Amino acid sequence: MNSGTKQSPMELSFRAGELMVRYAATLDAGELETWAGMFSDTASYTVASAENVKEGWPLLLINDADRSRIGDRVRYVREFWAGNYNDYTTRHVLSLPRVLASDAAGIEFEQSFSLYLTETDLSGGQGGHSSLLCVGRYVCRTEGLDELCRISRLQAVLDTFTLTRSLVYPV
Repeated sequence: MNSGTKQSPMELSFRAGELMVRYAATLDAGELETWAGMFSDTASYTVASAENVKEGWPLLLINDADRSRIGDRVRYVREFWAGNYNDYTTRHVLSLPRVLASDAAGIEFEQSFSLYLTETDLSGGQGGHSSLLCVGRYVCRTEGLDELCRISRLQAVLDTFTLTRSLVYPV
């Protein structure tokens, strides 16, 4: 689809959904470098509790305020956290996105998610125990409207401010 052509709400929703399916799939596959490449040069990635967002409180669980911090997150997981925590794999379950606004520069939308984790054993195999890590919604803005659009702002808003374990991987 040409980004210069006016897109219908259904086309915009499809484009947003397609982007987030790729987003979730790269995280679930452990492809953190690919995940980081989905963000624009001026992007931000944050994770906050719904309570803090509702009250306007600035406390964030993750604050990658610019593109370099997103890259640092990948490096920290690969170099620092590796071997220092009980590893797990993730599985995202996504709702359909709801487009909030769009213009020639991109799409703003929100989308609900559930994020499950499965423990891995010390040899890297699946441990067989899965549990819910967090539930919430993504509030996202894209840069561009076509199939090459990238994320310019993504905030994961978690329904609760407490988690059963540390966030190692991006949400």
